[in-house]
Amino acid sequence: MKFAYEQFQPHLKPAPGSYSVHTMKLFTTEGKRVKGGVGSTFDVVTPKSDAINGGSPNLVLIDEMGLIPMLGRIMNEGRPTLFKYDQKTDKIVPTRQLIAWGTGGENEKANAVFESEWNAAKQAWKDKDYDYGIIPVMFDKWAREGITQDFLDKEQKRYYSKTGPDKLISRSQYHQHYPTTDEDMFISSSETLISIDEINAHLSRCYLIRENEKPRYGYFEPIYNTNQPNNEDQYLPYKLIGSRFRQTSGWDDPRTTSCIIMPYDSKWANRNFQGTDPVNSETGHSNMASSVWDAVEGGLAGFVNWRSDKPKEHYIQCMLLNIYYGQPVELLEMNIGSEYNEYNEVKKMDKRFMSNMLLPPHMQTPSKNIGIHNNAGTAKFIVTTMLEMILAYGENINAIEFWMQLKKFVKKTSQAGKSRYQAEDLRYHFDDLLFSTTFSYLCAVCNAHKKPIAQEDVQQKKSKPKRVLDKNFNLRLAYTDKNGNVIKYVS
Repeated sequence: MKFAYEQFQPHLKPAPGSYSVHTMKLFTTEGKRVKGGVGSTFDVVTPKSDAINGGSPNLVLIDEMGLIPMLGRIMNEGRPTLFKYDQKTDKIVPTRQLIAWGTGGENEKANAVFESEWNAAKQAWKDKDYDYGIIPVMFDKWAREGITQDFLDKEQKRYYSKTGPDKLISRSQYHQHYPTTDEDMFISSSETLISIDEINAHLSRCYLIRENEKPRYGYFEPIYNTNQPNNEDQYLPYKLIGSRFRQTSGWDDPRTTSCIIMPYDSKWANRNFQGTDPVNSETGHSNMASSVWDAVEGGLAGFVNWRSDKPKEHYIQCMLLNIYYGQPVELLEMNIGSEYNEYNEVKKMDKRFMSNMLLPPHMQTPSKNIGIHNNAGTAKFIVTTMLEMILAYGENINAIEFWMQLKKFVKKTSQAGKSRYQAEDLRYHFDDLLFSTTFSYLCAVCNAHKKPIAQEDVQQKKSKPKRVLDKNFNLRLAYTDKNGNVIKYVS
């Protein structure tokens, strides 16, 4: 402490009255008697739960908070000391400062606590809850002066050169010290489905999409036949006949439930396929996610990723997604999809659900008629399908939310020695969009016999070919439009 203090300019530092290993006090003395000074004290203390509230300091500085397992307890114990009664306003107001910083660390427990505190502050800031009092600030890899891509490439090569048991730890350290997103600060040494570097490359690609091609966020609005009231359903008061997408500013808008990446093209049939990872309770952390796969472009076309405290509201958004994209076949996860299925039955929209028998044999559940079960027997095959989809079509998945979830989708090993991939911490992380997108892709694969065809080709199939003369005056069979113009020769 003494060395650091002595580096200040003279006009910024009063003469210290006393030094010790962990404490420095500022006052002046005359002999052994204190003569003057404000009595300021600087203390360096080891992390403990009462480190802050033991002295109610005006300023608290916490270094390397990602290495402190009891960070949450320290913050909670010290928070009351940051406030003071203001006689002028007759209110309790924040009057003291707390600044904490860190880059994550190897201690998994401490890193999880750090992430918990960060997420709480970040969510409060997004919700404009400024009374929370703590502002989250993240400096990415470009914040350091002089950083270049060449320097980062060389650093990454060094961190990634490690082999053996320290390989994953070394790689996670690179992303903690040179983060692209705030999630990188909390990367553990657990194994992800593809490398963090590949995920960040996809994120960078998504961030650089041209403005006119960027995904649009919003919500689906039902279109009714108001001549047919439905008094039995308060959520859909009239007969549902269509779906309309209303754009919003993004996820910060509380109305936002969905994202459109590739708008629906009504000129096509058998182009879109849907997959849904539902929820069936009013409480919980996970979202209800439903994705639509575009079989022509080979990519994610749109999705719902939202949760309401009233399940029928997110059921309806998924149903409206289906209507918006031309009512495609839908592969539903049936573990927890029974209530969603029943609501669709009531609305007479359940015929679109894909049969369990269309799945590959190793994914089938003979006791069930529709959908897929994500259980111990099928989980590894579902994740393999997810990896296949990412490797084959990752460049066409332009949803930032998908890649953010993939960052926290890690391999976990149970006490029984069995491994499976899931969200790293089910209290804070999500994997719903990963599974719904995988189900939509799997739905398209299982229905590959339904070739995507343009509507003009559909009309050709409905009509009969006619005998016409080609430009060389040869008599040939051809499909023609209503004006007699040749669309396609058959012979």
